[in-house]
Amino acid sequence: MYDERERECHPLLRGGERDEDYKSGSLCSSEMESLTSLCEVILQPLPLNSLDHAHYGNKKKGESIHLFSTLSGSQHLVPKKVANLIAKRGFFEAVMVVRLVLKLLSTRLGTLFVAGSLCLSHQWPYINKFSEIPLHKREKIVQKWFKHSFLTPIRLGFVFIKSLCLFVFFSQI
Repeated sequence: MYDERERECHPLLRGGERDEDYKSGSLCSSEMESLTSLCEVILQPLPLNSLDHAHYGNKKKGESIHLFSTLSGSQHLVPKKVANLIAKRGFFEAVMVVRLVLKLLSTRLGTLFVAGSLCLSHQWPYINKFSEIPLHKREKIVQKWFKHSFLTPIRLGFVFIKSLCLFVFFSQI
């Protein structure tokens, strides 16, 4: 029979990630929604016609490339891991700036203040939250942030989120 000590192993060697390991830290649901939409802007899925899978030869390799091309920054626990890293590893000032940016983006008036006319629509409600704006408009909003010096705190918060999102996404096995 097996000894109880032989069946136990180090927690890091157990493998597998559980959903409960990555709590959203101190972010509320509206801030997590804004963070998810920002992660989707940072890591967008490629268009379906962008890769030609026929010249890869191996069918399994073509399927893997197709799977990778459909991944997005808003899938596979990336926003939860980013929120967890922000809460656990971020400096106090960086956490406050990120929370301010996410809080602004989670409201209609904050999005109007930060995004300008790109958040307006022709249907009720006429002002959209950041997560309700189409992806191509969200991308234009983020590009606009880097052009204006008035939005420096927002730029700093976005760069922090961007670096964490890219780190989390590309460090997955």
